[in-house]
Amino acid sequence: MCGVPFHSADSYMARLVAKGYKVAICEQMEDPALAKGLVKREVVRVLTPGTVIENSMLNEGIDLLVVAPTEAKKLTPVVEKAYDRGIPVVVVDRKILSNKYTAFVGANNFEVGYAAGSFISRELNGHGTVVEFTGQMGATAAQERHNGFIHALKKSPDIHVLAQIEGGWNGDHVEYQVDSILKRGIVPDIVYSHTDRMGVKIFHAAKQHGLNLKVVGIDGLARKDGGLANVERGELAASFICLLYTSDAADDRI
Repeated sequence: MCGVPFHSADSYMARLVAKGYKVAICEQMEDPALAKGLVKREVVRVLTPGTVIENSMLNEGIDLLVVAPTEAKKLTPVVEKAYDRGIPVVVVDRKILSNKYTAFVGANNFEVGYAAGSFISRELNGHGTVVEFTGQMGATAAQERHNGFIHALKKSPDIHVLAQIEGGWNGDHVEYQVDSILKRGIVPDIVYSHTDRMGVKIFHAAKQHGLNLKVVGIDGLARKDGGLANVERGELAASFICLLYTSDAADDRI
């Protein structure tokens, strides 16, 4: 375990990964000024050999780059540089902030966000309030799920979004976040969650306050702890499936 200066962290991590080490990155998860005792930290990212961290790593003779950008802003320049060098780039699950890639394989997150927003509009008959719990907004998946949702609500101007809260994909701090908005007097008619697993946590956190919130989630996994089962148990009002999408002629361009 070690700490490194933030401004030079990429350089340290690149050297460790190049030597074959796996690197777990931890970040503070609460305000040090408000923490009681040790500040809570959690692993937010794991790097393994083969992970592109900085531009210098593109000099190692890459023939094909496959990347799932958890942080689109940070990885966009690296992916663009590879693409400009003629290296085929396959972007998986989440996009970068430009079209400089060979193929994309993943879900159409805008469409699934639009479908969730349309459902919420029908559920509220065009009138009511919503709170949105997003995934990590640095990822295009979260941005597109938000944008699709907002686009759908444009048809229902009497539906108001009371708050947008970044809950992360797993909703690790949802209990605290739900408690916080309720103390501020924010009680929505329905909650839009970017993932089912976070949505279920929101539902149970509200239950602790005696509220039976309607929660709409995304993923729709057909397993015992997935979205479909959550709907059957009454923990979610609906779950929307992310259908796989591939860019046109992906096979021909790789």
